[in-house]
Amino acid sequence: MPERLAVLVAVMLFSGWHWSQLERPQLSAAVLAVLVVLAIVPAMLDAIGRRRWALAALPLAVWMAVWSAFGYQPWQLDHQLYPLRVAAGLRDGARSWFDAVTPFDPGHFPLTDGLVQLAFFALAAVFAWLLLDGRHALTSVAAAFALFAIPSTALTSGSSGLRAAMFLVLALAILTVCQPGSTVRGIALGQLAVLGTATVVAGLVVAAAPGVAKGALFDWRNWNPLGGAPGQVSVGYVWDQHYGPLKWPKKRTTVFEVVSPRPLYWKATTLSEFNGDHWQSTPAILYPYASTDSVGFPPTLLPEKAVSPDRRGDIVQATIKVDGLADQHLLSTGQPLRYDISPAISATLYTDGTLYATRDLARGTSYTIRAYAPDPSPRQLARAGAQFPPDVIGGIVVNTNRLPIYPTQSDPSNLAQILGPQFGSAVQQVWHASSADEAGSEYGAVVAVEAYLRAKPFRYDQTPQYRNGVPVLVDFMTRAHAGYCQMFAGAMALVLRTHGIPARVAVGFTEGSASSTNHYVVQDRDAHAWVEAYFPGYGWLPFDPTPSRALTQQASTSSSVFSKVARYSDVFLHGVPNASAPITQSLVLGGPRGKRTGPPSHGIHKDGGSGAGQTVVAAPSHHGRSLLVWLVTVAMALVAAL
Repeated sequence: MPERLAVLVAVMLFSGWHWSQLERPQLSAAVLAVLVVLAIVPAMLDAIGRRRWALAALPLAVWMAVWSAFGYQPWQLDHQLYPLRVAAGLRDGARSWFDAVTPFDPGHFPLTDGLVQLAFFALAAVFAWLLLDGRHALTSVAAAFALFAIPSTALTSGSSGLRAAMFLVLALAILTVCQPGSTVRGIALGQLAVLGTATVVAGLVVAAAPGVAKGALFDWRNWNPLGGAPGQVSVGYVWDQHYGPLKWPKKRTTVFEVVSPRPLYWKATTLSEFNGDHWQSTPAILYPYASTDSVGFPPTLLPEKAVSPDRRGDIVQATIKVDGLADQHLLSTGQPLRYDISPAISATLYTDGTLYATRDLARGTSYTIRAYAPDPSPRQLARAGAQFPPDVIGGIVVNTNRLPIYPTQSDPSNLAQILGPQFGSAVQQVWHASSADEAGSEYGAVVAVEAYLRAKPFRYDQTPQYRNGVPVLVDFMTRAHAGYCQMFAGAMALVLRTHGIPARVAVGFTEGSASSTNHYVVQDRDAHAWVEAYFPGYGWLPFDPTPSRALTQQASTSSSVFSKVARYSDVFLHGVPNASAPITQSLVLGGPRGKRTGPPSHGIHKDGGSGAGQTVVAAPSHHGRSLLVWLVTVAMALVAAL
């Protein structure tokens, strides 16, 4: 019995950790511990010969597990009969499971969260009963395999080989403790052969899971036996600023459609506060609305040119229709002026222009946005000056410390004190290496940093490796130089703000794919983060330091027309800087008739988003290598066990 208990604890710890990966934020250790205890207690009672007590404890454990998962109680008379209510919860949870993209957000899919908890409890209870009974070795391994296989096939993981090897070790331990009277040599070779075959099959299933291989061996994640329209997905994991590996699901989901006069980025919210080591959203409430179909942004909070634009085309009107997006933000572009929504919703308007509904927008919800989205030239922005409004000046804060306004330079020692020595050194390194310190205007500094991050040695990587003990953004700026939009946008915004330039991170979606004239289809893989910098008169304007993306606004170095319209005098007012700086390679020399150099030469990685005119370089595939490593690991473990 002690040996079986030890193996039981090991399997439960491994399975609990494995199942917690299905959700983000992850299932708490406390919830998993409660479910494990409820699963084990009836099996323990049966193992010590208390069969009647075990049978009495089983329904009690089931009731408490349902209570933990769904919050349902048998005595709640204002609902349908308790068993029917539980069955309905399981059915709806299964439907939303096929709608969710793993790892899913339990806040958006609470019934799926309940289903996952109950499934884990049920499988754990079956396994515990079989293992503690001790007479059913292969059946116990099969139950453990079920605990292992479900999260393995539902998740994309770079450590699938390691996880499979861990399961193999646990499976051999189960076989051993279920035959206490036999030596290791006495374990039937037939059982080991069956186990080895099952483990190889598990490896093939893992290798064929969505997001790992192009074609799944058994693509059950994209199969919905319950029918109905495809579900809505949350993409908050793309911009949560946790800087973890970015794992796209194999199945692409159309999240919304847009009718717009020109391609633009679609903003969900802004991250305007840098706190410790990451950016976060902390907008102030402007006004709450109850059941409204129209929301306007006060003109007094808009930049001057939003009220009296330079060109008629600077005011954009676009219509967005929600499809597969599970999110409470109403999308906008530029600086929103007005929302018209159908049907009416209850929502809150924030000072950064964000409109946040009280619940996820239903499929088919349509709304029209009217926004100020100018496209000023580099020359216009170079002459914009630095007369920022008081509320913008008040936002030039890092770690609760207000910094001097550009062009006044922050004392490097003061930056190290505010940010810490690692961050202080990193932002100074980028500032000088980009030649932003030689720019003659706010605009020159912004595009110098943007161009620097878009050039070598920086590269796009969805699963970058960073050093332990070093903040991700620090390692990104100083050593790794690899990451995705969170790292690029977070680093650029921090470098600018620490040097007195109003900057923040914007999150949302790129323009998507044009399906017809003025009609764009946006998918979950178009989720993105970029930078907004404030310019007097124009307000917040987008810039994109991520090499895999491209704005259409001519003032950004990511634009295909930047090298045709930007001149040295727009960026550097006091002479030509180091010719090796990336920004100098994208500028027109000596005015309109001068010689023009091409943009910096660097590979552009693409993860399924848009970006017309870009060279697409496919990321190297590691699928074959990971499967080979997994098979070698399994073979070595089998040899060691034999």
